[in-house]
Amino acid sequence: MPPVSESERYQERAVYGPFYRYWSDTQNASSLTKQLTSGQIWGRTAKNGGASPTVKAYRKPPPSGRGIEFWSYRPPDLVGPRCDWRLPGPFLDLDDSSDTAKLEVLFARVIGPITIDG
Repeated sequence: MPPVSESERYQERAVYGPFYRYWSDTQNASSLTKQLTSGQIWGRTAKNGGASPTVKAYRKPPPSGRGIEFWSYRPPDLVGPRCDWRLPGPFLDLDDSSDTAKLEVLFARVIGPITIDG
């Protein structure tokens, strides 16, 4: 078998970010642990009449000092102070059975302590 060059060993991929997911009632220790393990950020349909599951994140670090910093393998579908990913395609799957959008990401860091009580 011929030797493999350095450029053939690695797959290059563009990344976008950093983005921040803020700690909240729906982004708690249990949810965070599952997302970190899966390599994905998850989002659901907004309770106030959203059209489809959407992963939401922010361009600025969390004001509370608690959240997740990540980089996305695709640019957001909506860019502003808050960014949204909602259109299925590369690196974003829509799970109809759980009404969840799942965005594949590269986690950079968890900001602040992870506590079981919130």
